[in-house]
Amino acid sequence: MSFLLLINSVLLSQAASSPSYRVQVPARTVLAVRGWPLVIGCTFPPANSPPALPGNLVITWQRLENNQVVHSFYYGQDQMNYQSQDYQNRTTLFNSQISSGNASLRLTDVRLQDAGRYLCSVSDSRGMDKAEVQVQYAAYYSEPRLTIEVSATSVSVEYEMEGYPEPELLWQGPQGQKLTYDTEINKSEELIHVKTRYVTSRTNSISLTFSLTNQPTSQVMQKSVSFRNGGSPPNAVKDRIVVLTALTTLLSLL
Repeated sequence: MSFLLLINSVLLSQAASSPSYRVQVPARTVLAVRGWPLVIGCTFPPANSPPALPGNLVITWQRLENNQVVHSFYYGQDQMNYQSQDYQNRTTLFNSQISSGNASLRLTDVRLQDAGRYLCSVSDSRGMDKAEVQVQYAAYYSEPRLTIEVSATSVSVEYEMEGYPEPELLWQGPQGQKLTYDTEINKSEELIHVKTRYVTSRTNSISLTFSLTNQPTSQVMQKSVSFRNGGSPPNAVKDRIVVLTALTTLLSLL
């Protein structure tokens, strides 16, 4: 018997839903961050006499795009026989809180494929209901790697980093003016690789500010580079990072 047929047979045995029986989600859209655990909230009317579970309780989490079984709970325990391989060993419910109406799902080792539409379905002897949650994916950008190249006629300042989704970039001059720059974007399975470069003619001194914003994670990184030509090392390389804190590599200009 398939999982859907099994669940349908259980649902058909339930009493008609009461208008007051509602499955609810605290957020219709949640953000999944690469490598971090994610909790997708879902609640239903608590048991009349906790910690006892409501009669014939069935909790099911599924992907709406392809009906993949993410997690299921019935007969008083987790049931993993029909769980999709994509979610094996990565999902749990808050079992000690189920009798209090908590059907939330915890997902670990978040990856890009986890983004999409999830359906939380709950039924018991009192009724049945379901609610949908949209999961979005993001990854914090790595600490930008700085490369400075100097030729007889030009200076190139380049930053390289990885994250998700595509970020907002900004290069500014010493008076805050926006500068023209080149950017190269390459996509892998779960990350976007960004290489951005500002090139200017060689002058006695250069002062630049580079900013990166990753909107979904509210991550903002800002780098300031100022140095003088003529064989001396950079007189200042300053970094200001909001949300993500990391070490900075300082390159000497010979």
